[in-house]
Amino acid sequence: MAFSLANENNTGESTANPMNGAITPGASGTNTQLIVVYVITNAPRSGLDAAPTLGGDSMSQAGTVESTTEGAIEMWYLIDTFTSDGRSLAISVPNNSSRTMSLLASSWLLPAGKVAVFDDDNQASSAGSTNPTVLVDFGLAPSIVISGLFTGAASVNGLTAGRVLLGKYDTGNEGQAHQYILNTKDNSNIAMNWVFSTSDDWATIGGSFREITGGGGGGDLVSMDTVAFADMVLVNGVSISNITSINGVLTGN
Repeated sequence: MAFSLANENNTGESTANPMNGAITPGASGTNTQLIVVYVITNAPRSGLDAAPTLGGDSMSQAGTVESTTEGAIEMWYLIDTFTSDGRSLAISVPNNSSRTMSLLASSWLLPAGKVAVFDDDNQASSAGSTNPTVLVDFGLAPSIVISGLFTGAASVNGLTAGRVLLGKYDTGNEGQAHQYILNTKDNSNIAMNWVFSTSDDWATIGGSFREITGGGGGGDLVSMDTVAFADMVLVNGVSISNITSINGVLTGN
């Protein structure tokens, strides 16, 4: 099955600028990997705050910031072939607005010859209710859906993941958690829900990623979204003849 969990962690809270964390990729330095980082703050970051970086590379955002009464959450990801020799990759998040910030991170390893592509995202929030939930679409299987949660509740002792828990953490007057599910069904959506009887404000973002056949292990990427490169003319408006790699994987050009 695609997307095997390598590591997950939480930084705890800080007002540092930048806010620093770390995540260790999977054991293989040749397979494509996915790393997801949730940025959780006591209020939305300002427009002065740029994208997080992972190992010095800018991350891509899934959706937008989702905020509620007591906090906010952002979802960021990076897909690449990370050289892994047991060392962690530095996560750096600009915090010019001096927010109280915490990071949730998870790393995922794909099988040899496979690459990951971002599929879809959705987000939701409430000023005060129980059982936080967001519906996330996904396309062709196999795929993974990951969701992160901010809650204004003072304790997450009674919080239970509706899917597979990655981790949940108390951060003083608030809490946070993330979870995932692996999917084998095509073209559907799934509720990323939390069972929580405590009524409080919350914000959540979920994103889906799917596996496609690619080079991996230093090979050539021969298709994307099941379309052979030999039959493609443009990718995002760029001539295929001018594209030599995607996410670090050679296209064969």
